Amino acid sequence: PLFTLPQPQYWNVRLGDHHIKKKEDTEKTYNVSKVHYNAWYSKYDNDIAIMRLSEPVTVNENIRPICMPSKEDTFEGLDCVATGWGKVDFDKKGSSVLRKVNVKVFDNSVCHNAYHDKFDISIHRWHLCAGTLEGGKGTCHGDSGGPFQCKRGDKWYLAGLTSFGSGCAKRGFPDVYTRITYFLDWIALTKL
Repeated sequence: PLFTLPQPQYWNVRLGDHHIKKKEDTEKTYNVSKVHYNAWYSKYDNDIAIMRLSEPVTVNENIRPICMPSKEDTFEGLDCVATGWGKVDFDKKGSSVLRKVNVKVFDNSVCHNAYHDKFDISIHRWHLCAGTLEGGKGTCHGDSGGPFQCKRGDKWYLAGLTSFGSGCAKRGFPDVYTRITYFLDWIALTKL
């Protein structure tokens, strides 16, 4: 790659957290033993990495696994949820509490038309387009890397990872996520 990213010892993963500035009984911090970055990552493309935790995760009421989608899942038309501690508006600070936003998954052409014309950014198969066309509802700075999850029946699926947007849910610009279904083979072949 063109850059050097920090080694595992520089990372910790905190699970079960709600208020980012307070130590809560629901949270546990894990060390990271290995990190695998996508070798083709560049700007807006292939924005994904996998981390191996140093010990098994204890599942409880606040820490649960999420289902992986199948390759055929598009999630198009579904209302899904993005979560994070990012800014609530472009000129605000990050949130202290975990926030969530419900948004709709669009065909990628919706994001391609918006981002290519305005920012000269192409939207590809490895992207997932979701948000609102009206604006005011979506992810913002500080939410990157967070989960984008969709519910089918009684199960939640990891549809994407927050990647980029227009600058906090601007009108006409849904957000762009890393599409998990595109990377299922890469995830399965990654040996951590």
